[in-house]
Amino acid sequence: MTKKLYNLIVLCSFSLVLALGGCTANMSDKGEDHGSDGQSRAATDTAHGSPRGAAAATHEESPATPAATPGHEKPASEPAAEKPGEAKPAEAAAMKTYTKEEKQAMMKEWDEKVKAMSVEDMEKVTAVIETNQGTIKIEFFPDKAPGHVRNFIKLAQSHFYDGLIFHRVIKGFMIQGGCPDGTGTGGPGYNIDAEFNDVKHVEGVLSMARSSNPNSAGSQFFICLGSHPHLDHNYTAFGKVIEGMDVVRKIGTTPTGRGDRPVEEQVMEKVYIEGL
Repeated sequence: MTKKLYNLIVLCSFSLVLALGGCTANMSDKGEDHGSDGQSRAATDTAHGSPRGAAAATHEESPATPAATPGHEKPASEPAAEKPGEAKPAEAAAMKTYTKEEKQAMMKEWDEKVKAMSVEDMEKVTAVIETNQGTIKIEFFPDKAPGHVRNFIKLAQSHFYDGLIFHRVIKGFMIQGGCPDGTGTGGPGYNIDAEFNDVKHVEGVLSMARSSNPNSAGSQFFICLGSHPHLDHNYTAFGKVIEGMDVVRKIGTTPTGRGDRPVEEQVMEKVYIEGL
């Protein structure tokens, strides 16, 4: 090998080493930049509560997830809330629903039974209204309005009220329910005559809703919040709450929208008569 050729080989080798060293350094610099950028994004995500990194772990481990507000989407990890009045899986089998035809048949049967009930018989029974806010118990005034008491017993025992809502709520005035359509325009398909009496419309009194026609009551009723003398002798009072007035007040303060309709449904899950 000549000296000239030897020098050329050495020069080429030295150039190759320099080139490789520059590439390695450049790759190392890029790796450090990427790591720094990754840390910056993670810190920003955590600060804004993004479902990544530490923020996500905190949310998943916390047993007390904040309740969703109207219009606020629930986190995917939170179970969907039960709808008002919806049966839990364990209870679904125990709850029976009835068709309109079945209810009509039961109403016909109970129409005969209540006709045979005396004032003394009706004084011994109590109405129970199980709602999605709690239970309300009511005593009747059959000596004041026997026809209205018989009508309520018949409807309750025929499962007419089960699943219906309090469709109209006015804070400090009353809560109204018993419309099968949930609109305030429906009824059982018949009307009963007024039985105006001397019972005062004070807090907790059960009275019958009607139109401008005094004899237009059917199934819709209301429970008073506070004292309202202007209703006396104009609407038929036929009972009073003896347990669960706190439930009535709770329903009475629920937020409402157009037409005094509760934003969240206030459901009568089950209505029945005790003591028969």
